[in-house]
Amino acid sequence: MTSLNQNSARRKFIAFPVADHSLALPLESVLRVLRHAPENHDDELSRMGLLQIGRHVIRALDLNQWLPDAATSAPAFQPFVIIVRSPQQEPFGIWADGLPDLVELSPDILRSLPPSVNASSNFLELISHTAVIPHEAGNKTIFLLNIARALNARVPEVAALPPRV
Repeated sequence: MTSLNQNSARRKFIAFPVADHSLALPLESVLRVLRHAPENHDDELSRMGLLQIGRHVIRALDLNQWLPDAATSAPAFQPFVIIVRSPQQEPFGIWADGLPDLVELSPDILRSLPPSVNASSNFLELISHTAVIPHEAGNKTIFLLNIARALNARVPEVAALPPRV
């Protein structure tokens, strides 16, 4: 991800829920957001980390696998997939537990995570920055996903979840 503080202009992000967390990606990284119908879900491909979209099969990340408490809070079926371009310019999907939303964030509210924090939690290894924004029920924390780290990270065995139905 490029530096988020290059200029003072607000940037647009796609924010999406994963378990009880709100993650975000820069809008320019997102190719498409798709609603994924249960009848189109292929359990065998899903268990292998793959997703079929039309004639194409792409890699798909289930970020719930990095969250040990996600088994109790994640839905049984993830209804949305965000199609993103990898650093190698290949499309891949990221499962979202609910409807993604467009948010604008100013650079002054973005905070980098220190390297020691990234090493302390499997989930935080995937995050580059955080932002706390006002929300109707109080403040909301948004975690900015680092695409390169997410693609290269190994799913922790401790947090591995049973296959989704």
